[in-house]
Amino acid sequence: MKALQKLSIFSFSLVFAAIAIFTVISAKSEGQNGSVIVHVSGFGSDRGVARFMLFNDESEYLKDKFNGLTAFKIGTASIKNTEANYVFRDIPYGEYAIKLFHDPDKTGLLPRNRLGGAKSEYGFSNNAKGRFGPPSFENAKFTLQNSEIYMNIDAIK
Repeated sequence: MKALQKLSIFSFSLVFAAIAIFTVISAKSEGQNGSVIVHVSGFGSDRGVARFMLFNDESEYLKDKFNGLTAFKIGTASIKNTEANYVFRDIPYGEYAIKLFHDPDKTGLLPRNRLGGAKSEYGFSNNAKGRFGPPSFENAKFTLQNSEIYMNIDAIK
């Protein structure tokens, strides 16, 4: 009988410990998401919208043609006084890169000239710049490891 009582107390202790560990792990994993807060200045006008694309994969970043089809998350914001703000929420901690552009006609595409060059402003996280195209993922990437990270991006044309 005493052995059965000890076994019950031991079993209860194990269950209680497992619940406590699960609660701690759950609380920590919930804290593994944050927000990427983006402020962009330098748009040529307030017409249209600013389109934001967040990438968590280098190959998807490189495939993107400024339409967001391969982005991890996308967003749109109005432009006021040639500036725009957007917040990517509930983003798992990790490495990311941002592409953005001014979409004056709300087509969902970066306006281009006949040679394929941008006709509207665009930008990248870290204010990274590329040669004859977007900067590398390596130059544009940043690490989200806290509840919030702020990105100030200067739109270029």
